[in-house]
Amino acid sequence: MKKAKVNPRVYAALFLSKKTAKDKVTMGNYLFLKMSNNLNFLTPSPTLLEFQTSTLQLDTAITAAEAGGALEKQALVTAEGTFDTLAVRLKEYAENVANAIPEDAAEILLSGGFTISKTPEKAGLPPQPALVAKFTNISGTIKLLIKGLSNATRFEILISTNPGVDNSWTDFDTTTKRRYIAAGLTPGTNYSFKVVPYGTAGAGPESPVASQLAAK
Repeated sequence: MKKAKVNPRVYAALFLSKKTAKDKVTMGNYLFLKMSNNLNFLTPSPTLLEFQTSTLQLDTAITAAEAGGALEKQALVTAEGTFDTLAVRLKEYAENVANAIPEDAAEILLSGGFTISKTPEKAGLPPQPALVAKFTNISGTIKLLIKGLSNATRFEILISTNPGVDNSWTDFDTTTKRRYIAAGLTPGTNYSFKVVPYGTAGAGPESPVASQLAAK
């Protein structure tokens, strides 16, 4: 007897770690459009209204951060984290719905605006990163190298000139890059840095401290 053919499970991919915040807004709007009134997805969880709201809030936070300071940049980190969490939940919902009808799973996921993947995406909290601070030849700058991560989507950079004091640490910037130039520093001053990685499930453990003199 021939064995019955078993359709492999089909997965959706978001590629959040490769997307900028603006890319995520574009993706969020597209998924909302494709899933709205889609008879394949009658009870989305999160609801499409929740997902659309998080997309709009992310778009607003991007604009505010471009013209704002540390508080606005921190608000962007929060908005992006909320969006990532809801996007992953929506993806998992769509995968479960689609794979309930194995022979049509890929077509169902595509109808919702998702990209098909043969394997599940890595998710969860990112591990602790390693951080290296390097001297540069450009006045008032320090080069940061973030290492040892596989599933972080962005990094919050913290800075201090007195790292032994907990409340001396302040938000400096957020980045999706693993090579970063910290600029606008006081030449000849010793700065300490640490980074907090963010993945689809939230913040991972912060890196050890790395210190370096800003170039004169």
